[in-house]
Amino acid sequence: MLVVALLTGLALGVRAAYLAITAAAADDPVTVDTPEVTSAPEDAETTGPPTDDELANPVDCVPGAVAVSVGLPSSTLARGASTSLPVTVTNTGPVPCLVDVGRAQLVVEIHSGDDLVWSSQHCGRGERRVLLDIDGEDVTTFEWDGHRSWPSCPAKRPVAEPGSYRAVVTLTSAEGGGTELATTESVFTVR
Repeated sequence: MLVVALLTGLALGVRAAYLAITAAAADDPVTVDTPEVTSAPEDAETTGPPTDDELANPVDCVPGAVAVSVGLPSSTLARGASTSLPVTVTNTGPVPCLVDVGRAQLVVEIHSGDDLVWSSQHCGRGERRVLLDIDGEDVTTFEWDGHRSWPSCPAKRPVAEPGSYRAVVTLTSAEGGGTELATTESVFTVR
């Protein structure tokens, strides 16, 4: 019985001390600087070298992990002349990745202002899926014959008139509704 009385007294003493400390803290608050803790977004890139699993099991390239560029032979092209448009896709990400560089996902368009003059999608489609190593590149060459194009790909098409043009390259993913992975454009003149 004596033990129970001692334990009860000890508990009451601890409670009284707690209440006294709590009341004092309310009258004289203590400010403690704590660093702000933020967590990285789930889709954020990780730093450091890729793991063996990431190297052995490449995934589809994601936006920001690839870049595209188009090479024009000159900033001035001859009216009605065929021109090679080499498009380079580069893996700028931290791990190897898969990308479809076929005509359905890698598209070159020639614009004059808001007018779509020519598109690589209008004639011919195909798939060409490649594995790009870290800093790896793949080059696909498109041929523009200097004429306008339409989806039905008619044989007789008018020549693109002299003026200012833009070659716009867009790479989209084959999965997930065609998410844009990368885009670029280059300005040139037809004379």
